[in-house]
Amino acid sequence: LHDALPIYHTEKLQDARVREAVSLALDTANFAAIVWGNACRPATSVLSSTMTYYESQGDHVYDPDAARKLMEEAGYSANNRLELEIWGDPGESSQRQLTTLQAYLAEIYIDANPNFVDVPEVIEHIITGTTDFLLPNASGIGTNHPYEVVMSTDPASNANPTQVIEDEEYVALAAAAATELDDEKEAEDYAKIQEWLVGNHYLIPIAETANVILYRPYVTSFITKADQENMCSLDGALTGTTAGDTEATI
Repeated sequence: LHDALPIYHTEKLQDARVREAVSLALDTANFAAIVWGNACRPATSVLSSTMTYYESQGDHVYDPDAARKLMEEAGYSANNRLELEIWGDPGESSQRQLTTLQAYLAEIYIDANPNFVDVPEVIEHIITGTTDFLLPNASGIGTNHPYEVVMSTDPASNANPTQVIEDEEYVALAAAAATELDDEKEAEDYAKIQEWLVGNHYLIPIAETANVILYRPYVTSFITKADQENMCSLDGALTGTTAGDTEATI
């Protein structure tokens, strides 16, 4: 399970400097630790590291001073702040995500207004394109291929206006990857897509968390020793991951 913060197709975030500023303003390791605790590790791409054609895009850069400079170049300041509306459900995880994001963005002249509503209303705002951000969304569930992840941004296959990316270069990359039959060339296409999405700050890799689907009602929880011992801490440190035994509470 992989979570990334999507900055998609909204008018307020079309300026590449603003998207880059948002990326630089986020301490993603600390963000992930606040939201998911020890059950995560930093993500290094828009795809899960377990997925086919995953390519690391390197460690995330956290530089709020550079972020403020970019916002100033884009015309924003302490007296001219950018206002964003973000919608999420009232669940504990969503509240942690929204309030943490709000605190980071406040430091770079962005007022991110969190709105906590029932899930149907959240979906309505997503479909109508009236939310400026989507909360970290997941990939790598039920598939090991990036096709479904990439196609979620395709205007031809997704009616969700907040998710589609209409940039001609990106659309061409996605189309090439979707129709390529040669494995080596397909890998190259998806490597370019990951580099493009991260480099243009449409998706900010946040964290990877383990995901297990259980079909037996007597299993009440699941965690691996590796998850427990080697994942993120609140200061963002990562000690590395190793194979571990699996424990389940029955």
